[in-house]
Amino acid sequence: MRKVFLVLLIGIVCTISGCGGSLVAVSGTVRGTQENTVIAGALITATGKDTLTTVTGSDGTYQLMLPSGKYEISAAYQTFKTASATVTLEKEPVTKNFGLSTGSGKVIGTPDGFSYDFELITLPYGVDSRSITATDHRTTASAAQAVFAKNFNNAPEGYCYELHLSSEFAFTDPLAIQGFRLYSAHSADGPFVLVDAAPANLWGKWANIIGEFRDPLLFGTGESYYAIQLYTAEGETPLTEPVALVPLEPLTLKAPANNIINHESGITLEWNPVAGCSFYGIRVYKKQIDNSWTDYEIASSTNTSLVLSGLSPGEYLWRITAIINAPDPVGVWSKRSISAHRAFEINLTD
Repeated sequence: MRKVFLVLLIGIVCTISGCGGSLVAVSGTVRGTQENTVIAGALITATGKDTLTTVTGSDGTYQLMLPSGKYEISAAYQTFKTASATVTLEKEPVTKNFGLSTGSGKVIGTPDGFSYDFELITLPYGVDSRSITATDHRTTASAAQAVFAKNFNNAPEGYCYELHLSSEFAFTDPLAIQGFRLYSAHSADGPFVLVDAAPANLWGKWANIIGEFRDPLLFGTGESYYAIQLYTAEGETPLTEPVALVPLEPLTLKAPANNIINHESGITLEWNPVAGCSFYGIRVYKKQIDNSWTDYEIASSTNTSLVLSGLSPGEYLWRITAIINAPDPVGVWSKRSISAHRAFEINLTD
């Protein structure tokens, strides 16, 4: 009986450890060519007897637990050359860092006429059907359908941040600038984390870059720093001077409650102020007989309320936007805060 027990125990140990030794850690950091840059989301692949993969975290680091042996480990990210190295794992943990380069590793200059703009938007995220904004690329009709479908009028609204980037520059060589990379940091001293890369679009003699990002690694309620880099088949430009941005606070609606039925022809729209904003844009839509939606009111106000009077019976949809632009002569950023949609109905017959 004792011998049987020992055999079973050995079997269990072999199942856990593979009878070939315990697992060994290999870890490291994936960086870019530019000093003080790290790459989040890089694919790490270890190939030996088996193939295992992982991705780098928001700080550019990774870790794999592998059985002892010889491995080819590679680090890859779009627009960079893949880097690889051979490591032999025995008993002690191994550190293997990677630096990803572009093309032949040249440092290139910025093209003529290079300019760029950031726009940081505070907006509702899709936690419920009422949290829909124009930036979700939905039609007014589909937004209204979702808002009117709500059976609880004042559900909490969650908010997130979205970064828009636009850039343009003279395009004289078809093999020159291929695209851009966006980096972000929570300190002016970095490290700057690669957020994403995107190709350039050609418009005659000019190239244009547009990007939209909702990565939660980008943002916080405090100050963040953003920089971009252009890349070619041969190399990359240095990072631009970081732009510091603090997102606007959420723009929340006070009254009326969503889906309220108003028995008078007038109604007052109210919203909470956003710090630093001196005026607000108001957009009100009215549902038509054919179920389409048209603009009923497009206005601006320095106050946090707007009185609508003489409303005809029917269904209405509204939202508010606050905008702040960078002071001259900088002019490289703007910030918006967009409210969720709300709906109300005018019924003069009941």
